[in-house]
Amino acid sequence: MKLFCWLWLLQLPSSLPVYREDSLVNAASQSGDRVAPNSVQTLYGVNLSFRTATASVPANARAGWQYPTELGGVRLLMGAERLELFYVSPTQINFRVPLFRATTTAIELLRDGVAGPRIPVRIREVAPELFTTPDNWLLATRPDGSLVTAEKPAKPGETIVFYGTGFGPTLAPSLGLQTSVNWLDNPFGFSVLVNGEAVLGVYYVGVTPGFSGLYQVNYTLPDLKEPNPEIRVSSRGDRSREGTRLWVTP
Repeated sequence: MKLFCWLWLLQLPSSLPVYREDSLVNAASQSGDRVAPNSVQTLYGVNLSFRTATASVPANARAGWQYPTELGGVRLLMGAERLELFYVSPTQINFRVPLFRATTTAIELLRDGVAGPRIPVRIREVAPELFTTPDNWLLATRPDGSLVTAEKPAKPGETIVFYGTGFGPTLAPSLGLQTSVNWLDNPFGFSVLVNGEAVLGVYYVGVTPGFSGLYQVNYTLPDLKEPNPEIRVSSRGDRSREGTRLWVTP
């Protein structure tokens, strides 16, 4: 009898997963309503998981390998499809949106068999967003992997690599891990905007090899006259958020 009472208490509303439509955001920009196929998203809430767990790629992973669809006792459903999970904790879930067509659907979290609410979500064709610092400086590296920072800014003519999500379909669409170069299927519909103007210099845009849902841009900076330009990307006419700056010293 005592065991039954404890099991009943665990199902009280206070222990249920709690999240809302506006707690689903793009993992790169933390913006709402920016969901696209093969994009990384974050769901915030309360009681999402009883433990913290992070998925990792095995050293011998081959093309097509998928992240787990159950992690730390948590499953996430989009319609009837299970989603790949990168990270789960009591207050945050990071996951990848599969190759859905643009549509309206719903997301539901299951934690150890207990269901949270079904929340509506709109899937856009593309929703390009860039990974940045909390104060919206672009996370960019040089080819040697060193980070572009205020102390070590980039220079005009230098090649940098930066990252985002939601850029759109690729030449070799896959539901799993990409282990080799995989361009966007329409690179001519993609551009880098420097201070609001499309400027040539892209020599690769596509999925980052070895990462699911992550895109990268290899870009040679133009001859800039002013420091710290605004950097945005445009894919099929949809632009990443405003105000993202890059540390540059002319």
